[in-house]
Amino acid sequence: KIRVSRGHPVLLDTDLAGIYGVTAERMHEVVRRHEPLPGDFCFQPESDELRRWGESTSRRQVRYVFTEHGSFLIATFLNTSEAIAASVRIVRAFVRLRHQGWGGEGFRQALDSRSCPRALTR
Repeated sequence: KIRVSRGHPVLLDTDLAGIYGVTAERMHEVVRRHEPLPGDFCFQPESDELRRWGESTSRRQVRYVFTEHGSFLIATFLNTSEAIAASVRIVRAFVRLRHQGWGGEGFRQALDSRSCPRALTR
């Protein structure tokens, strides 16, 4: 599910882990090992965003979201054929969004006008 955080289309850590065929814990290990990742690649969502998405907001569990570039970077760190193949599909999905006018300011405006397809805002 592509969601929106701070005006950027992102993938939640647990969703990305499922796509890459690894556990969320493994994703977090990779993030910790390669910290600090650039803020425009990976960042922690606000707890109100997690609640809005119906996700857990446990204080013990750190959550991350990944932009298009962060999704690809994590796949290279995981270095599995499944993760690399999945990252290509993810990048293509983000590119399709941009070609449909869902990139940058247009993406934010579409969300504000509620004309964004429902699947993108979940």
